[in-house]
Amino acid sequence: MNARNVVSDRTPESESEIALAFDADVSVSEGGRSLYLIVGSASATSIARAAVTRADGEVAAEFGDGRLLAVLTASGFSQLQADVDIALVGPVTLDPTRFETFVRLLGIDDPVGVT
Repeated sequence: MNARNVVSDRTPESESEIALAFDADVSVSEGGRSLYLIVGSASATSIARAAVTRADGEVAAEFGDGRLLAVLTASGFSQLQADVDIALVGPVTLDPTRFETFVRLLGIDDPVGVT
């Protein structure tokens, strides 16, 4: 079938131009949360932390000099992309197998208080 002959009931108001061009269904679930690397515009981590809080995110780890890992929703990610206090925000993907090995090497694979 020729792609030009495909008729769709989707409208530009409900789909992006790219989705329409490829006759694709694109949806983003707002319920999901992901891990992001955040780099603040200033070297003060407190400024980046405050920006994450404004975006309804949670700081997972701080590395100093304005760098941290945070858990955000898709809308929180978009909000931080436009935030003047943030120089960079990008998704982080962890390889489960390597992360498990890393956790075991650090000796933090046993929950505290569990015997």
